[in-house]
Formats: sequence, structure tokens, C-alpha cells
Amino acid sequence: MHQHSHYGLYWNFRRLVLDLATIQRLKEERDAAVKQTQQLQHELEVVKRRRNQMSSASGLSLKLAAMVGLIRLIIGFILKLTLASPT
Repeated sequence: MHQHSHYGLYWNFRRLVLDLATIQRLKEERDAAVKQTQQLQHELEVVKRRRNQMSSASGLSLKLAAMVGLIRLIIGFILKLTLASPT
């Protein structure tokens, strides 16, 4: 009976060690997952910021092109009026 209790104690101790190792591994996996999530959130913010900068720049280019076109149209209209009028 005495030897039997040593085996039981041994297996309980072994199970405890394995359980602690499993808990440690799960904590490490959790920490790695949290770190990866933070990195992905940071990368997403960088991509959003770049996209916003690009859309702002393209919006500005479109406005500039529209203004240049309007100015050319006005200048063309003024030139046509001044060159076509009899003097």
C-alpha cells in the first residue's frame, strides 16, 4: 500500500507539472496572439493613413485640373470676344 501511494503521488505530481507546462504554453500563445493583433492594428492604421493621404492628394489634383480647365475656358472666351469684335 505504501508503494502504491508513491505511484499515485508520482502520477499526480507528473500531471501537475504537465498542467503547469500547458498553462505556461497557453499563456505564451495568448501573449503572442495579443502582440500579433497589436501589430496588425498598427499596420491597418498605417494603411488607412496612407489611403487617406492618397485620396486627399488625388482630390486636390482633380480640383486643380478643374480650376485650370475653367480658367482656360474663361481666357478662351475672353480672347474670342476681344479678337472677334470689330474695331
